[in-house]
Amino acid sequence: MSRFINQRDMSALEVYRCCSEARAILNLCHAAAWTIQNTDSQHAIKQLADDIGEATRLASELLDQVSDAIERHEGGAVHAAGGAT
Repeated sequence: MSRFINQRDMSALEVYRCCSEARAILNLCHAAAWTIQNTDSQHAIKQLADDIGEATRLASELLDQVSDAIERHEGGAVHAAGGAT
């Protein structure tokens, strides 16, 4: 959903939802990493590693939207505070 919202049009609620979605993805990655550590199945390990890679890419896309929306909203204040480069 949120990956298709133009950051110029994002409300505070949509920014919050993007952060929540990214957090959920990262929690899934944590669970998948735990499973990798506790399984002997090479097939499962490869699949989970691929899934973690895809999930972190998606989380990064969500957080890029959040960063862009905040930068657009706050303008130069983000740079002055040492935020986005």
